[in-house]
Amino acid sequence: MEIKKVPETWLSLPNLPLPTSAPGVGMIDGEIHVIGGFDILSRESITHGEYYR
Repeated sequence: MEIKKVPETWLSLPNLPLPTSAPGVGMIDGEIHVIGGFDILSRESITHGEYYR
């Protein structure tokens, strides 16, 4: 989700390609970065990241 400053509202962003638990999340230069975590279905580690503008 993305928050706009004026007015403060939430926008939906695309879903992650895998159902993800416990990823690392941060914002760099206005992009939301989602890195790692665990695939909820297979219980395997996710070793890549996604970002949203």
